[in-house]
Amino acid sequence: MQQTTRNLALDAIKGLCIILMVVGHSGAPYALEKMISSFHMPAFFIISGFLFKEKYMTEVWVFIKRKMKTIWWPYVFWTIIFLLLHNFFADLGLYDSHYTPGETAARAVKGVTMRQTEQLLGGFWFLTALLFASTVSLLYYKFCGLTRGSLLAGIAGALAITECIKLNLIPEIAYFNAINFQATAFFMTGTLFMRENFHTISRRAPVVIAALLCITVGTFWLQRAMTNVTAATVVPYYITATLITWGLIVVFWKLQSTTPMRYLVKIGSRTLDILIFHFISFKLLTLVRIAIGESEFERLADFPVINFKGVALNPTDFFWIGYSIIGLAIPLLLSRLKDSGKRAIKARHERFPTDLIP
Repeated sequence: MQQTTRNLALDAIKGLCIILMVVGHSGAPYALEKMISSFHMPAFFIISGFLFKEKYMTEVWVFIKRKMKTIWWPYVFWTIIFLLLHNFFADLGLYDSHYTPGETAARAVKGVTMRQTEQLLGGFWFLTALLFASTVSLLYYKFCGLTRGSLLAGIAGALAITECIKLNLIPEIAYFNAINFQATAFFMTGTLFMRENFHTISRRAPVVIAALLCITVGTFWLQRAMTNVTAATVVPYYITATLITWGLIVVFWKLQSTTPMRYLVKIGSRTLDILIFHFISFKLLTLVRIAIGESEFERLADFPVINFKGVALNPTDFFWIGYSIIGLAIPLLLSRLKDSGKRAIKARHERFPTDLIP
């Protein structure tokens, strides 16, 4: 029963963070965007590390096959689909340029190796970083163990490599980059939280207060997202994002099964579909704005929304609310339709099994 409660709490946090991700991409006011960026992506990596199963240390191939199925395959499948549709989307005005056959082939190779994806799948950098972080962490755990000291050393090492890359002391080569090592530090932090039972502390108020203070620091001082921290902010960003996430975990852990909690859990179980479809869903509202004469047709290619940076700095522009709603509603609808289709196919297969067909 405790495992179920824990998973519900973590799924609810994932639900909250994926909502915040959509809002952050919608052209929300600058302060709100920076507050969201101060923790929402690190929280995903921390939760993934929290859920790490120790059995994988002796079942490495099981782990690899699982990650290939849940991370690599969705990345490659949807990248190829959107890549094949690129020129069609460009004809519709969603992009401002077309690909030649050679460019399509080159991008397909990079897609298969998780090196590059389409603009409308811009959030897929998270999948690359998650696969890197989880794999590196597993290998580290296997050889160095899961003691408090080894986990702290692993976190420090990942942050040190990130710092060296930011200072140009170590070159970025392929997957060996600052984002992936930041992700590794956060992943290991999640495992440390789980191993040390940080989520069950009795004195929750100090952690929550620290988390609130860190949100303020992240919003008004650091003003950085995980993807653009500087050499001077690598460690401060790690500290603030970690404390904010810890605060969320201890609060959600104690929440009862309320209606808002259940809705967040449902959304948290559909994070991949929201990641895939929210950018293209934004284009629907942009089309409406163009249709009513609020903007020119050429702005359909603006990414992710019309005049993104200008909107974020203009507190009187409220289209970000509409983008946030449609960026959640359409992917959730598509996700439910996809699940319904799978259930229908499964039911049909059970009624008419193929092995009975002569």
